[in-house]
This record gives sequence, C-alpha cells and structure tokens, in this order.
Amino acid sequence: MKIEFIKKQNLNEFLISNEKLIIDGIKKLNNTKKKVLFIIDKKKRIIGSLSDGDLRFGLQKNLSLTENITKFCNKKIKFFYTKQKKNIRFQKINNKDIKFYPIVDNNKKIVEILYLSQAEETNIIHDTPFVIIAGGFGKRLNPLTNNIPKPLVRINGKPIIEHIIDKAISEGFRKFIISTGYMASKIEKYLKRGSHKKIEITFIKENKPLGTAGFIFLLKKFKFKNFFITNGDVLTRFKYVNLLNFHKKKKSDKTIEAINKVLRFPFGEIEFRNDNFLNVNEKPLIEKFINCGLYVINKNSLSILKKKNYLDMTDYFNLLKKRKKKIKVYSLYESWTDITDKEDIKYLDKKNSNFYDL
Repeated sequence: MKIEFIKKQNLNEFLISNEKLIIDGIKKLNNTKKKVLFIIDKKKRIIGSLSDGDLRFGLQKNLSLTENITKFCNKKIKFFYTKQKKNIRFQKINNKDIKFYPIVDNNKKIVEILYLSQAEETNIIHDTPFVIIAGGFGKRLNPLTNNIPKPLVRINGKPIIEHIIDKAISEGFRKFIISTGYMASKIEKYLKRGSHKKIEITFIKENKPLGTAGFIFLLKKFKFKNFFITNGDVLTRFKYVNLLNFHKKKKSDKTIEAINKVLRFPFGEIEFRNDNFLNVNEKPLIEKFINCGLYVINKNSLSILKKKNYLDMTDYFNLLKKRKKKIKVYSLYESWTDITDKEDIKYLDKKNSNFYDL
C-alpha cells in the first residue's frame, strides 16, 4: 500500500455536479477505473462522494435512477485541507474501506485527491463451478447462426462464450460446466475441454430443448455446494465474484442478479380518478428491475427438481418460492448487454475492443 496523489489536471474524471441524476452518475462511474466520484456544487465545492457501495445500497432500497445524485451519495466524507497535507500520516488513513481522500482549499474546492494504491491482489481460485447456458438456437441472429451456434458468434474477433470464459478465468474460476444443445459438437470442438486455457470443462448436452432452467436438473450429479450460472449471451463489466460472495454471505438457496433499467414509454400516460382528468405525462420514463441472466444456486435448490423436464427460469423461481426456499436479489449497475439481435453485435463491434475493458 502506498500514497499517491491525483493532480488537478486529472480531476475531471472524478467530479460530477450535484444537479445531475443518479443515472448520469452511473454512466460516469462506469467510465472510471477507480469506481468513485466526488459531487460538487455550482461553486465547485465538495458536498459528497459516490462509490460502488453507495450505489448498491441505494438500489437495494429501491431508490429511483431518476432521483438527484445527492440522494445516493455519502455526505459524511473524509477530506483534508491543503495546509494539512504535509502532516498526513499513513496510520491515520489506512482504512480498508476508504481509498480516496480529497485535498481541498479553504473554500472546500478539490485541488487534488490522495489515493491509497496497492498491488493487484491475486485472485482466489474458486471451488464453485462456472456454468454457461449455451444450448439456444439464436434464431434472431440469423443468418449468423445458420452454420454456428450463438455462443460462437464473434464480437471483436472472439466468440461470445470465450469472452465470458476469459473474464471468469481472470476472476479465479477454473471449473466450467457448459450446457449445450444446438450444434453442441461445434462448441465442444472449439473449446477442446479447456486444455489450452488450463481449465477444466465438462459438457452436459440437452438432447431436446429443456427451456432456460430445465438443464439445472442435470447439475444434480455434481457434488459442488454452489453453482454460478450465466446465460451464454450476456456480457457485463460486473465482477462475477461479487455475486458469488453475496450469495454465500446471505446463505441463500438462489441469488438473482438484477439491473434497474429506465425506459421511455412510447405513449402519453393519462392520470384520472373516477372519470375526472388529472394530468397527462407525455412519453414518461419507466423504471423496472430486470433479470440479468446471472445466478448462483446451491445444492439445496436442486432437490426440488425430481425429473428432467422442460422448465423456464421464471417457473423455477416460482417453484423455489413455493417451497419456501431463500431467494435473494443482488443489484447491478455496471455495463451489461444481453446479446439478442444483430444490432447488439454491431454495437459491441463498434467499440473495437474487449467489452470488459470499455
């Protein structure tokens, strides 16, 4: 751990106006590697900070993305005046939860930021297997999927499934289970059971379509305590291990990843009571948490499946709830893409880089 200073000319990356919405803060936070913003007023005085933890706390409390950014921020921020800078001692700031300390002038304007940097931690190798659902037909990607399965469609020169596997490897996953169906042999041939990546891959094949959750019955033969599961067409900057750790901490039977999406309703919304007109909102914004296609399940949640049948994930959720299993939801705000059609491919290709480095 060492002390570094982010100088005035590089501060804009970390600053955001208190007049912005939380959705603006999310966009900016996604574009900074340090994952922290400092909120300033019109006179550029510091009034708070916004971190990854602040965002998740707000999302868990169902605060709206269209709220002002100050509703999410931490206003009890620790900072130093410039005259204190030379007297700062490492012992006073060595807090595992705080890595950034603004240095401000007498008007509370940030002039630089003290940053506690540390060497990259070596990833823990996880016993939990990483399961990829890769059996779909990908019909909406035709003609791209006429001769290859959807997981092998390339983005920036690399198949979707390989983007997912490489990210999982970087986070310490070494055991993979891949559920295949359509053109299964082509996926197996391409991945060659992981030998070139020094990972272990087990393939489970659906001889007939089992839906988005029917394959879970096939996991019963494995002896693992938990299974991390992702749809084979989902790319995200979110760290998989955060979901796994949350699941373990909450001792959940199943944990679902959700993202808050703000959509523009394409019609005018009429408000009325009885038959009296109250108001009209032209194309209002609608917020909904949606399923991200990322899950962690434990062995207990497999026991309710008695035979191999067609089953969609929504039905599986309801079945678990009916059996009083413990289901938790973890909120995601990082960049996330569900590759549905050719427009999604074009969008990601235009980025001209690895999606996870954007």
